[in-house]
Amino acid sequence: MTPAEYVEVVVFPTFRDFIQAPTDRRLAYLTMISAYHLVDYLMRTSAPSDRKARDAETKRIENEIEKRCGGDFHVVEGMCNGSKHCGRDTKARAQFTPGDETRSVTFGFGTGPGIGGFGQGHFGPPRLIVFHDGKPYVVDIAARAFLLAAVDAFPQHLGAVDLTGIRPEANQPV
Repeated sequence: MTPAEYVEVVVFPTFRDFIQAPTDRRLAYLTMISAYHLVDYLMRTSAPSDRKARDAETKRIENEIEKRCGGDFHVVEGMCNGSKHCGRDTKARAQFTPGDETRSVTFGFGTGPGIGGFGQGHFGPPRLIVFHDGKPYVVDIAARAFLLAAVDAFPQHLGAVDLTGIRPEANQPV
């Protein structure tokens, strides 16, 4: 399976399901796992001969994506590995343990759970939030930024991918 086929068959359908249910933890984890593993599909296109060459190519690919999406890369990588390994063992990478995500507060008037007034909430439906380096990130926006950065960084492998439903949004603090 090529990187483009992987994105079209696995990653984008999973992501599209998640953006339809942006507080679904299962879909969030599956989206981050499938998105981050795109790095492996890209690495395999260069057919590195040994472990050292594969590690170097993987790091190069990660750096290209990170350059384009910054902290969003760390959110995807952290949620992928943290959900897969029940938390992170190393402090050198983004920390995430399943259950660390929280639901955002929606702006509104009145009282009740999940409703915030001026300066407390955002417009739109509730979404999942995680923190990286003390900054809140909206999980579905981080996934979108990561995927668009990968497409931008590797047009030779992903340039023909249909981006319908994967529209850009700036990740803004909550």
